[in-house]
Amino acid sequence: MTGYYIALSMLTLIFFTVAAAEVVLAQKKLHKLRWFTKPLLLPFIIVLYLLQTGEIAGYLLAGLFAVWVGDLFLLSESKKTSYTGFGFFFLGHILYALAFIQGLPLPPSLSVELFAGILLFTGMIIVLMMKIKMEGSSLYFPVGVYFLVLGAMGFSAYYRFIFVPGILSGLTLVGALLFIISDIILIYSMLHKLAHSQAIVMSTYIVAQVLIVAGMLPWV
Repeated sequence: MTGYYIALSMLTLIFFTVAAAEVVLAQKKLHKLRWFTKPLLLPFIIVLYLLQTGEIAGYLLAGLFAVWVGDLFLLSESKKTSYTGFGFFFLGHILYALAFIQGLPLPPSLSVELFAGILLFTGMIIVLMMKIKMEGSSLYFPVGVYFLVLGAMGFSAYYRFIFVPGILSGLTLVGALLFIISDIILIYSMLHKLAHSQAIVMSTYIVAQVLIVAGMLPWV
């Protein structure tokens, strides 16, 4: 077991080193060098998850894979490939949502907590869509649908926290919210020039994935 924990610690250290390098490269806009860092992030997270659980969580791993493929497309500076990347992110969010609610019962009634969550995420979607519409973007419809899926993913994490309260479900909820923030900043950075947007996007994105997966560990 000692060798196992040493290997786990080394992999974790390498992951955070690669993650830190990715944030720095994103900040400095060294896109070509990011091909040596960004594609490694989610595979490291997947390996670390499997090493600690030994279980194949279908929806979660499929979601991580979809998001990883999206990462590869988003590395390109071409708008066409970026849209493809968002398509894989779209799929990833759906799979994450399914992973969060898998095995959970339907609510017997609409509780105050659930009603508050519905209001929160519905309000978030409405505000974001109004913002896009006011800017007159030609991408209003696809971006609006994407925001709907973002809200559904966030609400699924909130639903998990309501029915399985605790530190783990709380980590997943915070991770989902950070993933939403990361995606919103990424989308707006494509429409407008935002200072330090890439570093902020990658920082929130990396922490989001770590917290989501950590919160889904079944045995902690």
